Amino acid sequence: MKEINYFIVSSRGLTATTWFSHALNKHPLIFCCHGRDKPERGAETEELLQSIEYRKDRLAFEQRQREMGILEYLDILKQASSGEMVVGNVHGLVLVELIDKLSKAGLYGEIPIANMVRNPITFIESYTALVCHRKHDYPEKFNAEHLPRAKENRELLNSFGLTDSEDIEIYGFVEACQAVVKMSRELGIDGVTTILMEKIVSDKKYFSDIASYLTGGKCSFDKETLTNIFTQGKMNPHRDKIKSINNDEKSSWREKPYTIWTKWPKNKKMLFRHFINEKQIRNFISLGYDIEFVEEV
Repeated sequence: MKEINYFIVSSRGLTATTWFSHALNKHPLIFCCHGRDKPERGAETEELLQSIEYRKDRLAFEQRQREMGILEYLDILKQASSGEMVVGNVHGLVLVELIDKLSKAGLYGEIPIANMVRNPITFIESYTALVCHRKHDYPEKFNAEHLPRAKENRELLNSFGLTDSEDIEIYGFVEACQAVVKMSRELGIDGVTTILMEKIVSDKKYFSDIASYLTGGKCSFDKETLTNIFTQGKMNPHRDKIKSINNDEKSSWREKPYTIWTKWPKNKKMLFRHFINEKQIRNFISLGYDIEFVEEV
């Protein structure tokens, strides 16, 4: 029986996970599914989201996936594959959940794992917009996940004088800040490789090194395949609905966070600093993210 190598890449979303999973699948020996959905179903598309049956079925499987052990999940990935040597998932679990499942199965440290992160400022901007469009395009998921969090955060927003319960954007912003706090706590955990979103989509060597690590050195990408990967463009299905603060293509990914920060109103800056403390800011700076401009408000 052919030995299968497994890997799992965790993420809190909006870190080019769709792009990364598609890129890994360019190798003939790799099967990589994306997200918590049934691995054989493929990526979420706008066309699929038009179907209420799809939305409900996906949400039901996501709940089941959260409850299952890692061995059962790895077996589901294997069954969905076509006999590839390396089988994995990107963005199917968050890191603390992944470590817990692996530890319970005695597999922590036995399977290559990594965690995808992103500049916290641009992450918050994208996450906020995602919550807003989910209310309209995926109401089942919004009601199951985001609405309960909004209710929990209502008292906090009231303390900041933000009492407009119809302002979904500010609730999404708070939820995004809370996700950044969790992301920060996940940095530097032993045995976990951190993948920087901005670098994985722009640096061929970095991509190749990460792919080699995840596949146990069994899969390398030739120049032609790498060229194909890095010219495929953005693949995030949420992209068209995420409100962009700065569409200037001349602005680098290092400059855009500052532009976003300067355009945030004072209440957003206050909420950001309420959740993200100096130590957490330093954690991101240590990864190379230039967010020194984030001042006390």
